[in-house]
Amino acid sequence: MQWLYSNMLYMTSELRLFTSLYRLTDSHCDIEHRHATRSFPVSRIEFFQGPKRCTRSETPLVPLERIVTEDIKKEHIAAGQPKVAFSAALRTSGSGYIGPFNTHTPLQYKRVFSNFGSGYNAATGVFTAMVKGVYYFRYTMFYNGNANAVMVLMKNEEFLVSTWDATSGSSEDSASNAAIVQLEVGDNVFARLSANRRVYDDGGNYNTFSGFLLFIN
Repeated sequence: MQWLYSNMLYMTSELRLFTSLYRLTDSHCDIEHRHATRSFPVSRIEFFQGPKRCTRSETPLVPLERIVTEDIKKEHIAAGQPKVAFSAALRTSGSGYIGPFNTHTPLQYKRVFSNFGSGYNAATGVFTAMVKGVYYFRYTMFYNGNANAVMVLMKNEEFLVSTWDATSGSSEDSASNAAIVQLEVGDNVFARLSANRRVYDDGGNYNTFSGFLLFIN
């Protein structure tokens, strides 16, 4: 036996319960909690005004927060949020240095592992947003020899984050950086090799560029 506390307001064809626990049964009701109202199918709601002893039921009591959260997730799935994700490495074959160039240059990551949504262009190394939303981007940088590598993650003409390997001497060094950014449709994101710098790569795919859509807004 369990106790169920609730305050109930009955208005024509709908039930509004202001409580954290309730019993599910076979109808369609609106549940309002903490100023947020959600409509979703439930089996039936047994309620009592004031403290009452409930009869035993095979349907367990479920926290309202859990139902609301699951309802929101279902709405997102039903809305069909676009699937946007890509990942690529610099070389399709061979090994050696890329750079230096006289000017800042977007690197062209030609070995594409995935490109859901077709936002990444391997010919330019640039990702273009086709959906407004919040995105995550990450790149890795590798250098082999006398340190001379500097890279920057760019959003259009905006400097986001960078990695440097310019004073470590003769060695094999790796670095990475990442950012979460708001993009509008048509915004571009790319990993840029700074002027007069270079990176090294081979079949190990040390230099990569990846990103994906976290959520639309």
